[in-house]
Amino acid sequence: MARGKKKTQEVYWLIAIVVAVVFVGSLFAVFTSAPDQVFARSADGAVTLKAVTDSASGVEIVVHDVVYEEIDHLVSPVYELSAGVGAVILDGDLSFEVQSWGEGLDLTEAEIFVIDPVSLSADTLSTSFDLSKRVVSAPIEFSGTVYVALGIVAQGE
Repeated sequence: MARGKKKTQEVYWLIAIVVAVVFVGSLFAVFTSAPDQVFARSADGAVTLKAVTDSASGVEIVVHDVVYEEIDHLVSPVYELSAGVGAVILDGDLSFEVQSWGEGLDLTEAEIFVIDPVSLSADTLSTSFDLSKRVVSAPIEFSGTVYVALGIVAQGE
């Protein structure tokens, strides 16, 4: 009988441990914040960003009505994408809807550029296009502020 009582106590302890682990795991799941979905559109309606962020601070898109002539091949104004303080933008989909500034632009040659405002160097993102909607898009991830513009890559670059 003593052996059966000891086994029963062991089972109770195992059950208590399992319940405690499930309880702690449930608390973690409830109080851990899920990533927030963000959507931002520029004032001129040309640029949109759909993304996930680890912060509720959101994203702002500001249009700079200037085409940097120092950077060859840009056809759009420069857009400033600003994530909130400490926010990281993940799984972003950045889209340019071609406006009047893109008249005659062959979308198959269009690229989205990320611009360094200090050195005025520009790197391209992995860009795709939708000819029927006249939209050029690319995946993007960033924190802080990035500057983007639409342009074309010159032949041979």
